[in-house]
Amino acid sequence: MRFAHSVEFRIETLRRLFIYNSPNCATPLADTCSSATVYVAMLDTTYLRSSMAAILSVMQHSSYPQNILFHFLSAGSRSSSSTDASTSFPFLKFQIYPFYESVIVGLILTSIRSALDYPLNCSRNYMATLLPSCIRTVVYLDSDLVLIDNIAKLAATSLWDHILDVPKYCNANFIAYFTLSFWSNPLLSLTFAACRCKPCYFIIVVMVIDLQQWRADDYSTKIQEWIDLQKRMLPFLLVFAGNIAPIDHS
Repeated sequence: MRFAHSVEFRIETLRRLFIYNSPNCATPLADTCSSATVYVAMLDTTYLRSSMAAILSVMQHSSYPQNILFHFLSAGSRSSSSTDASTSFPFLKFQIYPFYESVIVGLILTSIRSALDYPLNCSRNYMATLLPSCIRTVVYLDSDLVLIDNIAKLAATSLWDHILDVPKYCNANFIAYFTLSFWSNPLLSLTFAACRCKPCYFIIVVMVIDLQQWRADDYSTKIQEWIDLQKRMLPFLLVFAGNIAPIDHS
């Protein structure tokens, strides 16, 4: 209960101190498709308290919190998502987008980590379709993250003609991520032959995504084809390795 009280106290504190834009910012935006809006996408998980920490950290460190619009991807069966978010964050600008698990159920096999099998995780593949077409760039955050800087800086990161900006780890053993049968297959082993640079391991807990280019190149279909082939969740490495911009995670 002490933790619950602490969360409620911080929400009320943020409502008083951080809900308003800095004095040097223009009038808060009413247009949800404005280029000055920072779009943040998150999964609406059952663990609301972990999402609270992420959302509070975004708002607390932002100079223009009234220009942030959250997009929660929610399981289609969770009709209470909007009520939950409004009750927990009465000051928040957000929209709920249902993702129906029937789209992906049956297409994936059980993985080593059961959490990865949660079908809502696959909604990240369909953000370009679920979110309004006027949104060009979105920042995706896992619900268990805490930001310590202004999210506007992250949203303004240059993608340098790439689709994704993600934390990149080139010292990791990239080859070990895939099975021996993958590398022994003459067709699959050529997957990274056309990469612009050395393929590196990366994680998708934080992503800056060029949704406009994603839609133009139909990356949702490309990822879906890999899911159909290998029966594993979100093979972003197979589609994007060697073709990403790195987020500084130092």
